[in-house]
Amino acid sequence: MGYVGGDLKLASEPHMNLSSLILEHEWSVYRDVIEAASWQNLRFCLGGGLAFSAYSERKRGTKDIDLFILKEDRAAFVELLSNIGYVDYHDREPYDQSWIYRGYLEKVVLDLIWCLPNHRVCVEPDWFERGAQASIHGQTVHLIPPEDVIRSKVYVLQRDACHWSDLLNLLEFHGDKLDWHYLLSKDISDMRLLGGLLNVFAWISPAKAQLFPEFVWGHVGLLPPTEKSTKEDRAFLLDSRDWFGPGQNEANELKKH
Repeated sequence: MGYVGGDLKLASEPHMNLSSLILEHEWSVYRDVIEAASWQNLRFCLGGGLAFSAYSERKRGTKDIDLFILKEDRAAFVELLSNIGYVDYHDREPYDQSWIYRGYLEKVVLDLIWCLPNHRVCVEPDWFERGAQASIHGQTVHLIPPEDVIRSKVYVLQRDACHWSDLLNLLEFHGDKLDWHYLLSKDISDMRLLGGLLNVFAWISPAKAQLFPEFVWGHVGLLPPTEKSTKEDRAFLLDSRDWFGPGQNEANELKKH
């Protein structure tokens, strides 16, 4: 439990204000779901752009909400959404319902996710206990833990979508704070894929990679990095636009209560 060696606060202490990432009238549509789920003791945590913004300290707006839930709770959640007025987005655009349910109401989408599309990783009860908290328009929410952000995003490496840039930003700001024992104890069947991500990160940001525990590298099939710094901005070789991190005002805004 916790973020070893770091200062990221746990779920007992709200510390991030993410209100600027979603319009208040849009959040009001989600508020009923969150309150109803809480009343019914249905557990969930938020992911997507909200979790990314919190753990990378880089603001990203969001057009929909990802609620990570337990597989056994999906029927109860779908019924809850239906009672509030959500309809199945499958009627508008078919999708794979083996891992996700997409609810639609007033031009906003709410995704219930209990598993990855490839079914390698499913939501577990400790996801609801380990993540940080955030405030959104006065409402406190739990976020998916950063280690499980990595587990859920490392497989998104597709022709038209790639989440590795998100994970590289997360590693830049919180890689030395992650609970690596927790992450590596999980059944990541494709550990070399995680190794590929870490290898890219060590090339882009060798100084930060040096801060990771030494046991991490061998676990993913890599030798510990020996390069301590680089004189060139290697991220610039991949993208000439700003790659890592927010401006100071943006970082301060995310940390406000």
